[in-house]
Formats: sequence, structure tokens, C-alpha cells
Amino acid sequence: MRRIAGVNIRQSSLGACIADLRFRTMKPVRQEDMQLPADPAERNTAIAGVFQRWKKESGTTDLPGGPPGGLPEGIIIGLPLQGFSCQLIDMPSMGRADMRNALLFELEKYLPLPVEEYYFDFMTMPAEKGRTKAAVFALRKEAVDDIVRLSRDAGFEVLAVRSSFLSALRGLAEVHGEKNLNGLFVYAAGDAVEVAALTHAVPVYLKSFPINTELLVTMERLAARYPGRIFFSGSDDTFLGNRFALTKVHLRIPHLLAASAIKQTRFDFNFLSAEVQQGKLLAYYPQAVAGLASCALLFYLFTGFLIFYKDYTELKHVEEQRAAIRSRASGMLEAKKKLDLLGGDRQVLSDFLGRSTTAATVMSSLSALIPKEAWLVSLTIDDKGAIEIEGFTNRTAALILALEKSHLFRNVSYTAPIITKDGEERFALKLEVAVSDK
Repeated sequence: MRRIAGVNIRQSSLGACIADLRFRTMKPVRQEDMQLPADPAERNTAIAGVFQRWKKESGTTDLPGGPPGGLPEGIIIGLPLQGFSCQLIDMPSMGRADMRNALLFELEKYLPLPVEEYYFDFMTMPAEKGRTKAAVFALRKEAVDDIVRLSRDAGFEVLAVRSSFLSALRGLAEVHGEKNLNGLFVYAAGDAVEVAALTHAVPVYLKSFPINTELLVTMERLAARYPGRIFFSGSDDTFLGNRFALTKVHLRIPHLLAASAIKQTRFDFNFLSAEVQQGKLLAYYPQAVAGLASCALLFYLFTGFLIFYKDYTELKHVEEQRAAIRSRASGMLEAKKKLDLLGGDRQVLSDFLGRSTTAATVMSSLSALIPKEAWLVSLTIDDKGAIEIEGFTNRTAALILALEKSHLFRNVSYTAPIITKDGEERFALKLEVAVSDK
């Protein structure tokens, strides 16, 4: 089990979520919100004090509000939109590595300082044939290096530095499940209002505004330019008056930052240096489990093949003995007795051969039939072809439909109720092999 902290740092506040990650699920064990001083030096001191307090409290037997455990494995930092430079740049179509190298030169036109002073990340979207548009976000290295230093001084490893507003966009897409969101997304963060214009779920305009009387006029202009729904997240929407029909969503940025460690989307940019990023945010535990499961499956199949080859060789030897006895038989009665005996041996071996390959056949068939998003935690097969499986999937109905359509299995039924948690369904099924063992 991994422990990750998502920390959303704004100009005047800090929000945090410490969570335990297991497989592809997240369980928050502690949440914290606090105000930060306006002075930059005092603000950094306050942030460092939070990290040091976590370290001190984690050194005891328990985390307050959570189960026993030590320090988080790492921290994912979210920073406000006003610290980022956001540009939509038209580029020739090329691979991502070549695009990054090309943007090093292209960004010189848009950034006030040399591009070497920034960390940047980008997403691409299709344009006309042979061209592509790159939404590029750049962040001063100084801002990133300061927060990384504060974290490391407290003994925490920074896994990623992200835009908290892009994390909010990720949460919006997950809540509504729409691939073609169009309109505006407004995030009221207390000290500022961050606005994104969405076209086919891609942010084509992003900007942070102070809360003042001119904001309402700006919103009206943006709503006319980018028609669609207006999504709102935040605690206070009074600055919008009654001018707009809002679709409100409740998004917890620290939770979304922590969740990005196990499931990343195109909105999860990382503004650490390439050297620091290497090896981070890899879900080592799921990969290790998958690797061990693959090795176990290969070993099982290899063992089955050896058993099959041994039985096949023995059967072939019996067949050769049968042919030799038949050719040397001196009389029909004696030959018939020997043939009957060998025939019985052959039947026993054939039955055993069929049963010995049942498990391998079932494993191979299930591997081909089970959808990619489903995985098993338990598989039981007996000599009569009865099978019981347990595991997780997004839709158990799709798994049952795949099994019932197959001519290899029959009598698919539940052995326990479906348990749904965090979008995953735990299932327990039983079924039978429909093909003959022979």
C-alpha cells in the first residue's frame, strides 16, 4: 500500500489530502486546510511548518485522523493558474519528442524570460491536415524549485508539480463523463477566479481574474464567444449575480492531485525537470503484481505443456506396444485379450490427458474472453470442469455477456452479490466447461 499527499498551494491558502493508494483505489486518511500569510517569506515558512509537522506526527505510531502508517511516499503539488503562462500554438504534425524540442524555440516568442528559466508541458489537439495545435503551459523554475526544496527539507519527495486548475478540469471530465464538453468552466478559489473555455473538452482559453466589478462583463463576453454550458466550482458564486445558468460541481483539488498518482489523464501535466521525473509516478505495486501474475501464468502453462508432452509420449509408447503385440500374436483369442487390455490402458491415459489439459484450456480461454479492464483475484477449477472466479471490473454485465457468448462455457451465474466501490465492481461467478474433456 502506497501513501501519497496531494497539496494545493494558493496565494492565501493551503489544502491537503493524505491518502492510501491500493491497486486503482484511493482512501483519504487525512485532510487539512489553512490560511497562508500574504508575505512571500512568511508564506514559505508556513508551508515548511506544515511539512515539518507532518513529518513529526508521522514519526509517531499513528497519523491523526487515519490508520497507522509512516511518511507519505511522496507529495503531488498543485499551484494556481496565475503562476503559469498558457499559450495555444499552431505547429506542424510531429511526434511528441520532436514537438517538445521544437517548442523550446517556439516559446521564445511568448515568454518574457529565456525559455531556460521555465519548465513546460503541453497537450496536442488535431487541426488541419499536416498541422496540430499545442496547448503549452510554462512555469518559472524558481517557483518549482522553491516548493521542491521546502518538501525535501522536511523529508518528502515531490512526485509532480501540477496546475491545480487543470486538475479541476480533470475532475470535471470525470464527474460528467463527457468527451465533448463545450462552454466555460469557472473555478472560484477565494483569492481569484480561474476561467477556461472548452471546445470538445480541450481548453482553448485559460486565464485567472481578480474578483472585481469588471469580471461580470468579461464573463458575458466569454459566454457569447464560447457557447455551451457554464460549469462552476467553488464556495461563492455571488460575483456572477443571476446573469448565468450555472451547472455546479463540487471538486476537491487535493483529492484530485493525490488520485493522479494512480490514474493520469491528459490534464495531469508535470512541471518537474525531466531528470527528476524519471522513475516517478510509476505504480510499482500494480506493475509488480501484474508481472508476478504473468510469470505465474507462464509457469502454469509451461507445467501443463510438460504434463501434456509426458502423457502424449506415454500414450504413443502404449500405442507402439499395442501394435507390436498385435503383430506378434499367435492366435486371435490371445491377441484380442492383449488388445483389450491395452485398449483399457489407452482409454485411462486418454482420459487423464484430457483432464490434465482442462485447466490450461480454461486459463487460455478466460484470458482471451475477459475484457482488458477486468482482472481476477481468484480462480478455481475442478476435474469435472466446474469453475469459480472472483475479481474486479468496470461492468460485470459485459464480462458475463462475453462468457455466455463463448461456446466454451455454460451455466454462468453469480455466487455472491456485486460489490461496487469507487467505480469498480467486485464480482464472484461460477460456470462450467461446455466442451468435452476428451
